[in-house]
Amino acid sequence: MNFLTFLAALMGGFIVLFLFLAAGKISFNFKRVKPEEDELFMRSEIDIDDARAKMPPRKSWKGFWLHLYMEAGHFTDNYSKPSNTALIIAGIGGFIGLFIWPHNVLGLIALPIVGLAIYRVVLINQANARIRKLEEQLPTLLSGIRANLQANMTPEKAMLAMADEIEGPLGEELKIMREEITVNVPLDTALSNMANRVNSGEIKFLLASVRLAVSSGIDLDPQIAIIQNIVVQRTRIKGHLRIAVAQVQPALIASATLIPLGLLYSMSSSEDNANFWGSLIGILAFVVVGVLYAAGLLITRMQIANVKGDA
Repeated sequence: MNFLTFLAALMGGFIVLFLFLAAGKISFNFKRVKPEEDELFMRSEIDIDDARAKMPPRKSWKGFWLHLYMEAGHFTDNYSKPSNTALIIAGIGGFIGLFIWPHNVLGLIALPIVGLAIYRVVLINQANARIRKLEEQLPTLLSGIRANLQANMTPEKAMLAMADEIEGPLGEELKIMREEITVNVPLDTALSNMANRVNSGEIKFLLASVRLAVSSGIDLDPQIAIIQNIVVQRTRIKGHLRIAVAQVQPALIASATLIPLGLLYSMSSSEDNANFWGSLIGILAFVVVGVLYAAGLLITRMQIANVKGDA
């Protein structure tokens, strides 16, 4: 290795380091950022409606990452932040693949895809963990609402009174709803906003029941009792499904990792293999393998989702 090669490698390493620092500084922060209470009280109903209207559609690049980011439990007023994070990750992956390893066009294509896939998996895992936590807190919320209703509270007050009694993500969502109502957002709109933020069927059902009770004046307590029974039954079913998925999880992980590991071994085992994967034919072969691999993972996920949906 001559001096110029060493200097180029050193400069490349510093560039990658600065890119990582920039990603961490700008967007790659998975801590839940809570909005300040003063800021929420200063917001009006018009501000909230404008912010909701400016949200990009989910099928767009920006909307796709934004909705994943928000479902994972992160607050942000910068709707470009999650998609910018994805672009930074892709840029880092492309730089590493082209200039560091495997130092060819295939690395320029493959490593950004791998980076984006990891980013997506992290957000999805955070969203699933948040849903589990929300649903674990739901029985406490239901019991508290019934107790408040039996104390002659209105459905609105019975639900909002639980905001300070419950910790974690569900309590934070209730506080956001209470603060929206404080700045003159209608209760029906605040309930709808919370339903859009919380990706849980049980909680959406509860919020729809509260909206119906408030609008029609019907007794909410019998509906809460029905929801409690449904939650108990669905919790039991989800427990069985979790056990069934855990039994096949090792096979899924093995099948999902063997193909990428085999590809990496083929690319690094010899110079001839590395040259092949960097050629036009190798890139086309990689695209074909990647499409089939992604299709296999997608079909497997759809089958698991269908089983959960049927249950």
